[in-house]
Amino acid sequence: MIEQHLPTIVVVDEVIRERIRQDQLKAEGRFTHTCADLGHDLPRGLCILMEEVGEVSRELCEWMSGKQEMTPTYQRAREELIQCAAICVAMVEGIDHVMAGRVPAPSTDQWGPVSDMVYAEENP
Repeated sequence: MIEQHLPTIVVVDEVIRERIRQDQLKAEGRFTHTCADLGHDLPRGLCILMEEVGEVSRELCEWMSGKQEMTPTYQRAREELIQCAAICVAMVEGIDHVMAGRVPAPSTDQWGPVSDMVYAEENP
């Protein structure tokens, strides 16, 4: 029975390795935070995730328009999808911190309109 799930196990292992890499990049100072950090909020996490999803979309659009060949495009899209999955895992870890009471849930009072938040993420 487990044989049919071996491809899934391989992909999940890659996602775990990417989560570890994210934490290593943070430890090296390349990221200021990850979506799993105590107090990290879901709106910012969603912005990070959507930026990665946009990279997948860009790869596929370039292939569909004939600007890229399929094999390297699919490889880059696959890499971006692994990063997307790892970000989702980190966001769930962050939710678990809130649910376990390790940090309070962020207040919606700290945000202006969502469009302002997205603009600030793109233009630090």
